[in-house]
Amino acid sequence: MKNKILHLFNIRQEEAWLVNNLFWLQFFQGAGVAIFNTVAFALFLQHFAVHELPKVYLFSALLLFITGFAYSKVEHALSINKLVPLVIVFIGLSIFAFYALYQNSENVWFLFLMFSWYYVIYLLSNLEFWGLAALQFDIRQSKRLFGMIGAGDIPAKLIGYSAVPALIKIFSSSGMLVVAGGSILISLIFFFRLQRSGILTVHVAHTHQHHRAHKVTVSWQEMLKGFFGNRMIALVAFLSFIIVTCVTIISFSFYSEIKHQMKTDVQLASFIAAFYAGGRILAIFIRLILTGRLTNVLGTRGSLLISPIILFVFLFAIIALPLFTENHSALLYLFGMMMIITEVLKTSLQDPVFLSLMQPLSSSLRLKGHTIVKGVMDPFALAFSGFMLYSLIKLSGGVDLYLLSYLLFTLLIVWVIMIFVVDRQYVQTLVTALDKRYSIGQEMDMNSEQTLAVLKSKISDCKQGEAIYILNLIEKQYAEDKEEIVLKALEHPMTEVRMEAIKLAERKKVYAALPYIEKIIAAGTETGLLPEAVKAKCMLLPDESENLDVYVKDADQRLMKSAIIGLMTSGGIGAVVTAGQRLLQLISSVDSKERKMGAEIIGELGVDSFYKPLLTLLKDEDVAVQKAAIIACGSVRNARTVPPLLDLFLQKKHEGIILDALRHIGNIALPQLESTLTGTSLSRQQKTKLILLLGKIGTAEVSEILDKLVWKLPSFQIDIFHALHLCAFKTNPHNREGHIALMNQYTTSAIAIIFMIQELEKNSTAQLLIDALYLELQEIRNALLLLFSFTYNREMMMKARSAFQFNKKESIANAFEVIEIEVPKEIAQKFIRIYEPASIAEKCAGLREYFKQPLSYPGIIDTILSNKKHPFHRWTKATALHSTLYYRSPEKQNWLNAVKDDSDILLLEVAQKIKSELN
Repeated sequence: MKNKILHLFNIRQEEAWLVNNLFWLQFFQGAGVAIFNTVAFALFLQHFAVHELPKVYLFSALLLFITGFAYSKVEHALSINKLVPLVIVFIGLSIFAFYALYQNSENVWFLFLMFSWYYVIYLLSNLEFWGLAALQFDIRQSKRLFGMIGAGDIPAKLIGYSAVPALIKIFSSSGMLVVAGGSILISLIFFFRLQRSGILTVHVAHTHQHHRAHKVTVSWQEMLKGFFGNRMIALVAFLSFIIVTCVTIISFSFYSEIKHQMKTDVQLASFIAAFYAGGRILAIFIRLILTGRLTNVLGTRGSLLISPIILFVFLFAIIALPLFTENHSALLYLFGMMMIITEVLKTSLQDPVFLSLMQPLSSSLRLKGHTIVKGVMDPFALAFSGFMLYSLIKLSGGVDLYLLSYLLFTLLIVWVIMIFVVDRQYVQTLVTALDKRYSIGQEMDMNSEQTLAVLKSKISDCKQGEAIYILNLIEKQYAEDKEEIVLKALEHPMTEVRMEAIKLAERKKVYAALPYIEKIIAAGTETGLLPEAVKAKCMLLPDESENLDVYVKDADQRLMKSAIIGLMTSGGIGAVVTAGQRLLQLISSVDSKERKMGAEIIGELGVDSFYKPLLTLLKDEDVAVQKAAIIACGSVRNARTVPPLLDLFLQKKHEGIILDALRHIGNIALPQLESTLTGTSLSRQQKTKLILLLGKIGTAEVSEILDKLVWKLPSFQIDIFHALHLCAFKTNPHNREGHIALMNQYTTSAIAIIFMIQELEKNSTAQLLIDALYLELQEIRNALLLLFSFTYNREMMMKARSAFQFNKKESIANAFEVIEIEVPKEIAQKFIRIYEPASIAEKCAGLREYFKQPLSYPGIIDTILSNKKHPFHRWTKATALHSTLYYRSPEKQNWLNAVKDDSDILLLEVAQKIKSELN
């Protein structure tokens, strides 16, 4: 029964205790505030004209500004454990103080203060309660539970308002204040229960602004950012301002009429209580049952649009009313219905959504956001409404409901616009919450005289890393005016910097560097720089090849290699002939070291027509020569080298360097790779490696091949998805439906696995298989996230995937929220129900509509081993087979026969073990 109730209210088992205590904490505070509001309002209307209400709004706004400011200071100074009870006690004692004043004061203006004070205690109770609740839940929980938690306020006010007509006859108006204060203080019981549990030990890192010693000019944008702390908070605050203004105008319009209907404070209190009670009955149903579900179905924007759309309908009716009737009471009833609807939807739908909008923010910004929205913008809206209403009454000589209707219509338009702005910012805030890493800075303008002057002054004596970074920068935008920087780098004390400068000089043909390079060669002492210097000289002075022959035949193989590469790269005819002859001698040498050098030189030259010697060297008996030839094939990039490379791969020789060479060959190797993958000669592990290789090549042509392989190699789909991810793959219109079908297929498989786990939990020998199925679920989740990135917003889906890998509760909750926004509802809702934290029983209850099949242990084993519905991982199959070790049934032999022809060694070994146990 308990589980059914929790499911009805959309509460998880592990959340029930916390939700229950927060509910009752809110319940007793809400009851006290409701009773105080009823008494204060009734006494005010009895002794003051309705035209004084705008003055109450203005005065209340002043009190709220002061209260909000004081609360923000105290909130920074005290922990949540101290702040909440302090606020509760303050509210309760303030109500008792009004009781004492009411008993001893005859000044009716005291009632003006008391009614204004209602707004203060309402603000304080909201700030402390929702500040506490916001720290306990992530964004997904907040969307489900804030409606339920805050629902404690609704039955409390319903009971409070309903009880007033009866209690006021017993206690009188002043006695009801004692009841209100007592109810507030009772809520402390539930706070202390939460405190003793230890769950309130949440650290909030408040940000503090440091004052500067000197006065600086700050733009108004910076001032706003400093005040709000976040663009999301600012937009929500402005939207709240619009809503509170509309609600205040509607409330005033209604109050202005009911004043004339009731004469005594008892009548007023009874009428107001009955009116509010009716609204709370509707609010209970909406908040307890519908709020969490509506926000899931409609999303943030849809939930926020409900109120203005309904109000538009009523305003059209009010504006058109004079065309149909002159009955003034009809206008009153329409405003009364608007009053109920705005109050109900504000407390049951808008407030919980507002709170969840700020959940992606840090804990300190959440608290700051609540304080600003409730403690600053709401009072400002109240002040604005009071001033506007007071001015309109003075100008028109009374309350003109039609004039107020046109004003409301204008505000509703702004309200709707702001909802779309806030929703767009909400998505951006989620993305920011998923990725906290920022890149700051701009690319340098390397053509600026000031920049060049700075680089010239720094390059010769700066640190090694800085100097190399400068050389890399100028190479990207090289011109003759940067030559001096290269020459200064050649004088740097660090060998690594001089080496980079020599390489840059040879690549960019910096002939002015020759004297320095020749100096290194002549000295012959810097053995680390000498080969590169020889290579540079050969490239820069190819016409002096006769003077460089000595290096081509040098006993030092490093110098020989550098000279050959330099001469052949230079392009001079004599240089190429001299170096080419020596290269041919190396390739055909009886010395394996020289053959290896020949392969390395061909690789560094990277000329595709030089592939023929490599075909011979790939078959060399010396392993070192063979490896050098494989590496060289990657640089030469000729299609004729691919078949012999794949032959070596099939023989499981030098797999790592072959894969690296094929990656460098790139698109040229694709036809051979595709035909090899679709053949039968490869093992599973080799196919997986080649699929990953295709992903590393990562071209558009690779994407097309991999997309075909998704359907040709279904058992390798997850590997192919990872490879497509490396290609930054995006679906095209012609294959989009196919990928959406795959999403549905994977979610269906995941749902079936969850029900399998629930059934297997009845079997004491199946724990290893259950663990394997959990891993299978994780694999499917990763596959789905990759599929989402192919079809929908790639950046957001990749950040969501990173959040799951990071495995932090709030990041994962933000990831679910992003998926719900970007992925179609029918797929997103299944994904969320499958992977959102919950017990298996709760997940099965939420997914029952998608899975109707009966399950049994033999049926589960058969499904896993047969691959009929999902290509299960080899480890899952092995554990499924292993779980049958103590199972006695005729099906067991069929399962063993099913894997006897399998090429997977793991499955064969498990089957062999089970057979040995049978014998």
